[in-house]
Parts: sequence; C-alpha cells; structure tokens
Amino acid sequence: MDLSRRSDQELLSDVAKLVGSYRDITAKIVLYFAEIEERRLHLQAGFSSMFEFCVKNLGLGEGEASRRIVAARLGKRFPTVYSLLASGAVHLSSLELLSKR
Repeated sequence: MDLSRRSDQELLSDVAKLVGSYRDITAKIVLYFAEIEERRLHLQAGFSSMFEFCVKNLGLGEGEASRRIVAARLGKRFPTVYSLLASGAVHLSSLELLSKR
C-alpha cells in the first residue's frame, strides 16, 4: 500500500477513521467470543478451550487471545464493556488488569 500520494490531512483523517473502525471491530469480536463461549461452539469445533480455539483456529497471538477472552467474560457480566471498548473509553489491557482484582 502506497500512501505517499495522500496529503497530510488525508493521512490524519484516514488514521482517525481506521482507529475508530478498529475499536468497533474489537468490541464486536469480543461480543462474538462471549457468544461462542456461551454456546460452547469452541468445543463443537474440536478445541478444548476458547484460548486454544483463538490461537489455533483463528491465528491470534496468545496475548491477543487472552485479552479478548477476558474482555468477553467481563462483557457477559457487565454488558457496558462492549460500548466502552467501541468508544475507546477502556482498552483490552485495562480490562485484563481489572479482571485480576
């Protein structure tokens, strides 16, 4: 991808939009993980845990998988988590720290 022809303003605008999209997508992934775990679909797919499903089936890194699973579990208990993630008010790493308390 060649960004050299994009103006400074276009680059700044584009990256802001991408970050917003990333937050929305992260919140949706976490919501999906919660539902997949609730339905135990990872077991039906032949994986012994959500972690194994995320790493081996989806190709996530171990840290990525762990943070998203923690957020999904918190989201099941506190549904506001999803909108907070989407807005950027909280991040996966902060939810991981909160879950250890």
